Amino acid sequence: MSGEITITGVICKQYLAKYPTMTSMALARKVRKENPTVFSSIDAARCRLRYYRGQSGALARKKAKDKQFFTYGEYQANPYGLPESHQDEWKPYFLDGIEKGLVISDIHIPYHDIVAVSVALTAGIKHGVREAKDKGVVLINGDLIDFYQLSRFLKDPRKRNAKQEIEDTKRFLGTLREMYPDARIVYKEGNHDARYELYLMRHAEDLFDLLMDKASLAQVTDCFNLGIEYVGEKRYGVLYQLNILHGDEFWTSVSGQVNPARGLFLRAKECALCAHHHQSSEHVEPTIRERQIATWSQGCLCELHPKYMRINKWNHGFVLLDVEGDQWQVFNKRIIKGAIV
Repeated sequence: MSGEITITGVICKQYLAKYPTMTSMALARKVRKENPTVFSSIDAARCRLRYYRGQSGALARKKAKDKQFFTYGEYQANPYGLPESHQDEWKPYFLDGIEKGLVISDIHIPYHDIVAVSVALTAGIKHGVREAKDKGVVLINGDLIDFYQLSRFLKDPRKRNAKQEIEDTKRFLGTLREMYPDARIVYKEGNHDARYELYLMRHAEDLFDLLMDKASLAQVTDCFNLGIEYVGEKRYGVLYQLNILHGDEFWTSVSGQVNPARGLFLRAKECALCAHHHQSSEHVEPTIRERQIATWSQGCLCELHPKYMRINKWNHGFVLLDVEGDQWQVFNKRIIKGAIV
């Protein structure tokens, strides 16, 4: 690959500057989606992005004139001529720059609780997320859609199918954008959302690349047209010293402790917020240097007594965020019978 600046090079550099933490594969999907006449495939975009990140081999790195986006340091240049690695960089996404936030999760469309969802969305407006415009964020912290029929578990054929769930999710996201027209909206993939891609891997292996190029979950739910960021690959969010996860990123569950927040503390060892467990909880401990580490788990916005687990510890809830400078506050709210407590 030559070092000349081409239209593909100009486009890639623009995206690399705007999304420096996005993985090459995720960024390639975005580049291909938004520039279909320039890039023939996701792989073509990814190869070009990797070239500008210095990940296309020692010879390409040596010939490259522009190294501003290189991620390879002195000891990463493969001095011993080892086989080229296919590893992909994995980094968090960042929420810096916001002042007001609403975090909702585990809505599980179409098994959402309309009252609970409405209460949470209204609370975000009253908290000032909409008025904050581009300094406000609505974070969908995983499991927006249920994908019941795509799961690996025994399924009731009378339940809604995936196509209907996707249509309902598109309608929800459209409503969310209307309610928060200028806010940053982030849709983080949870384990239920990931069922879509996993199903395609299992049942459409030969067509997988084509389907992910033309019909990824972000595309079929209209995220790009609505200006909604889709975050996959189990990437977690960072808001200064607060780490925000769905909760399925760890190899083992955090729910086996006293409560999910306590389990999250033992796994993360940093201030963190998670969803996934459908239960509001909080845990705080000081370090030996008297630094306070706090962790939270938030409640869900779906039905509380599904057929597969009628009795559980679930509760409805959501989280509000306040940020001033690099100082942040978490308000972990419960909803009981339509009232915020």
